Amino acid sequence: MVLASELLGLIGASSISFTEVGGVEGLIKHGIFADESQITDLLSLLLSEACPDDCFDGLFEDWAVRGYTDNQFQSVFDLGLIVYKETDQIINKPTDVETLGWFELTPMGQKVLNKNRDI
Repeated sequence: MVLASELLGLIGASSISFTEVGGVEGLIKHGIFADESQITDLLSLLLSEACPDDCFDGLFEDWAVRGYTDNQFQSVFDLGLIVYKETDQIINKPTDVETLGWFELTPMGQKVLNKNRDI
């Protein structure tokens, strides 16, 4: 099973097409998330992260400890709710950092986040 998963990853295949499940409602219907607040919580968590030199050491483990899965993480990107950006134009840049990466909401992701903050 692990080998099959790794092979699918190498060829770019996905175990589920998140873009075809029906948006946020589909993610809930298919059991990927329990409810919209769980999606909002993950988006908020991603917004709080910064990745110097694209270093993700420990991030996935931290998210797992908080109860999030790789499928959930991948789904918010596949649905276009959040994107990863980076720059080398850093104010007061430490000498050992070349680039800084961060997660940013798309307009659709902002809509989901705003909707669930109003509830």
